[in-house]
Amino acid sequence: MISDKSSKDEIRDLQRLLLELYLLTEEGAKKEDGSWGEETQKAVFRGYDRLGWDHPLDGEWISAPALAALAAGWWAEKEAAAVANAIESSVGGGSHVGGGSHVGG
Repeated sequence: MISDKSSKDEIRDLQRLLLELYLLTEEGAKKEDGSWGEETQKAVFRGYDRLGWDHPLDGEWISAPALAALAAGWWAEKEAAAVANAIESSVGGGSHVGGGSHVGG
């Protein structure tokens, strides 16, 4: 768990992850830089909403399972994008698939 009582380095790592997930803005991360402020709190709430999980409104923390789930989702999106790019590259962009310009034309 990371909370408002955690070290500056742990909160900064959380803010980096929230930034990667587009839950925290660059401005918010720079403004709070390692401290748990309003922007970090809102970003944590958005993360819980994305997961479909409840979070108490007065709690200034993020659980280890929530961190793991958010990071896993981020990693899965990155992997899916890499696979899609690899497929597109190997097929040549798909410019001749379904175009019909060379078949029966």
